[in-house]
Amino acid sequence: MTGALTADVVVIGGGPAGAAAGYWLASHGHRVVVVERRTFPRSKACGDVLTPRAVQQLLDMGLGRELERWQRLDTVRVVGHDRFHDLD
Repeated sequence: MTGALTADVVVIGGGPAGAAAGYWLASHGHRVVVVERRTFPRSKACGDVLTPRAVQQLLDMGLGRELERWQRLDTVRVVGHDRFHDLD
């Protein structure tokens, strides 16, 4: 087969978790293919707010400079069924 790919790991899904898994595996020397059915960039509702742990992962990936252009919030309000809860 012409043009066949060889990989150690195939990651199915290029969302935040799949992309991060592919990055870390590749950074440790594995040959990685990430398979995603949608085109990028794509909107992800869960990508609108990042937890401190997610921000730390991006910093560890060397993306700190990219984070500088985004607004930082200290509190997020979760609303549902006429109730709300503030999260630091």
